[in-house]
Amino acid sequence: MEERERPVTTWSFLQNGVKELLTSLVEGDPPQAITRQMYENLYTIVYNLCTVNPPHDYSAHLYASYQEILIGYIGDHVLPSLHDGHGAALLVQLSGKWQKYKLAVRWLSRFFNYLDRYHVLRHNLPSLTNTSMACFKDLVHETTKCRTTA
Repeated sequence: MEERERPVTTWSFLQNGVKELLTSLVEGDPPQAITRQMYENLYTIVYNLCTVNPPHDYSAHLYASYQEILIGYIGDHVLPSLHDGHGAALLVQLSGKWQKYKLAVRWLSRFFNYLDRYHVLRHNLPSLTNTSMACFKDLVHETTKCRTTA
């Protein structure tokens, strides 16, 4: 297949699709920019990258990249807006960011579903959902917890 032959181009397409999804979520739009065709293409790319015969299997790279995507999203769109808040106002902002983050994770987990079902289980890794929650807790909660308590 073409995706299997050109992983760099394929990875670039996947990154652009993920970036488009995250941008639409940050701007407050529902992810209507993700058409059925685009969803199918992104899922297929992940599937193809995970099913290439070793040593060209990209599953481990995709797993690490998934976490990098989340860390980048949190660093670019969540933490900056929470930097100045305190107390109840910070909690309100945090709640809104948490809701958007959960929606982003839900969409990303759809694209990376094959990775979650096979690579994660085969290598006894934390699920993509658990990885997502750990990223948020480690980056956001640890940064804001002293400013949210009375």
